[in-house]
This record gives sequence, structure tokens and C-alpha cells, in this order.
Amino acid sequence: MSDSLEFTEPPHLTADFDGEPGHRTFYLQVGDPPTHLSLLLEKGQVQALADAFGELLGRLDAAPDREWDRETMRLRVPIEPAWRIGTLSVGVDPDDRRFLLEVSELLDEDDAREPSTVRIWASEEQARRLAAHAAWTVRQGRPSCPLCGLPMDPEGHACPATNGHRRRD
Repeated sequence: MSDSLEFTEPPHLTADFDGEPGHRTFYLQVGDPPTHLSLLLEKGQVQALADAFGELLGRLDAAPDREWDRETMRLRVPIEPAWRIGTLSVGVDPDDRRFLLEVSELLDEDDAREPSTVRIWASEEQARRLAAHAAWTVRQGRPSCPLCGLPMDPEGHACPATNGHRRRD
């Protein structure tokens, strides 16, 4: 048996992080305390959210919000993730200009139960803020190596593109 939740008009929706670059944890959070939900996700999934919402906004001749307020997009405490996101799906109802985000839980191979799911309906304004904030969130991390694309620490990294012969700075 799996859990299924739906948020039709959430007061808060964000994809944000906690921690320092190289040691960050990413969350999707919906709702306000005490009835909010925090879910774990990967940096690449945050980028995928930014890209997908940006593309859907473009179909409506809209764009990510250029002047969103960082404070309104911060994670709300307590941050206690319910589970880790495995899949993300997005869509838009062009008539109502409402966006749908569906997420499913990542399960271990030996877990026989159905994954938990969450459906989140966002307004166009929320979608614009989420797209902008998610893109900003990804950019706050370590810079990517121009050769291999992997994150670089301040002291450089052993770049696979150089076959490990030299450290890339």
C-alpha cells in the first residue's frame, strides 16, 4: 500500500537546499508548517524542475520570475524529509494556467510496496518563482569542470577527461 497526497492550492512551494557547496542536501517542500511536506531530491532533479517549468512557461508565453524574493522561497522548518524522490513529472493546463508537478518515491529494488506519490497543483506565479529559484539554487554550488562537467572543489579535482594525469584547477 502506498500513500498518495494532493496539494491543490499550496501556500508554499520551493526547491531549495541546506548546507554548504559540496555538502548540500536538496529538498522539494510544499505547504506551510505544521502541515508541510519535505522530500529529498538530487541536484540534477532540481535542474530538471527549473528546465521543465521554464519550458512549460514558455508554451504559455510566460517566463521564470526575474524578481522573486529569496526569503519567500527558503525552506520552512522543521525540515524532516518524508522520503526521497525517484521520478518527477510536470504538466500544464493551458486554459487554467495551472501547473502540475507529480513526484513518486524512490524505493529499493527489494521493496515490494507501491511508491508513495504527491501531486502538486501550482499557480502560474508559483511556477514562475519555482523555475527561477530552482535555477538559482543549482548555480549556488561548486563550479563545474569545463572538460568533464563534474563539480570542482576549491583545490581542484582529478579530472577524468585528463585520464587522471593532472589535477584540474
